[in-house]
Amino acid sequence: MALTLWEPASLRDAVSKMFEENHRNSGQALLMPIDVLETPDELIIRASFPGGNKEKFDINYQNEILSIKAELPQGNGHPEGTRFLLRERAFGQVTRSFKLPFPVDTDRAKAEYLDGVLTLTLPKQEAVKPRSIKVN
Repeated sequence: MALTLWEPASLRDAVSKMFEENHRNSGQALLMPIDVLETPDELIIRASFPGGNKEKFDINYQNEILSIKAELPQGNGHPEGTRFLLRERAFGQVTRSFKLPFPVDTDRAKAEYLDGVLTLTLPKQEAVKPRSIKVN
């Protein structure tokens, strides 16, 4: 049996190559980083999606699952006679879905898209808001 020396650099190269191929082969694998904040009365969700258009967002809430779909246009292409040496700016459709920790009041929900950030303000349903119980 022959022993093979493990080289961390080759592992790093293999992982980097895997991520590059995955990104290159999947035009819909866009990243939309999201922050979820909680106050006593609401959830605030911030999703970074620079270059988007507020008319291209589709936001749905059902059974405590929030889904955000967005589309980023490809852009104007590139000038005749040029080729990409590096292309990292993404385009296409992205969907993020996740379960919220409690029900929200969609009738009072607000959405705003400003400077590449989608901000959702989702008020908690009254039944899940914290309450104080007075001891007699």
